[in-house]
Amino acid sequence: MTFAFIVDGITEKKIVQALCPKAPVRMTMLNGKDVAIPVLAKAAATLFRIYKDRYFPVMLIADRESRNISSEEMERALRAALADEGISGEEMIVSCPDRMIENWMLADGAYLQAKFGSASVMMTDGCNGKSEIKRLLREQSIVYHETTVGVEIFQKICPHRIAQRSPSFARFVRIASVYCAWMRRRKAIHR
Repeated sequence: MTFAFIVDGITEKKIVQALCPKAPVRMTMLNGKDVAIPVLAKAAATLFRIYKDRYFPVMLIADRESRNISSEEMERALRAALADEGISGEEMIVSCPDRMIENWMLADGAYLQAKFGSASVMMTDGCNGKSEIKRLLREQSIVYHETTVGVEIFQKICPHRIAQRSPSFARFVRIASVYCAWMRRRKAIHR
């Protein structure tokens, strides 16, 4: 049995499709900035039921965005809300990038430096990752498009280097790497 994904939006979907082409991926289509945790859990539970008994585990990736709780607290709240929906932690792995998927990209500063000549940022989790990526790439006269440039970056970054600098990604890798070959790779820096 193979694993499947439930994600927030199109950028995450395209990243999963590029890295795990055989894994099905569905989107919640909910605005992560203001949707309540129980509403997100209900949407994820509905999509989970579509996958039921065909895929294991299902990985839910939902951005923390600007919520007033930590990424780790959001993961706990989502797991509790999913349990209320009858879904156990063994069936669904929950990961909440702190604050968005771009924060995980920022965590591989070595790749960003080699590829774009962009100086590494000190903070990865917690900052506005999308704004920071845009700023770094703008310094090189590159316009950041989430679904093209973002997906290209994510295909080239090293999960090992990301986990070293991003606590939210490290938590995800600890649980999900057993299922995902991409997460176990150590990548050399390629331009």
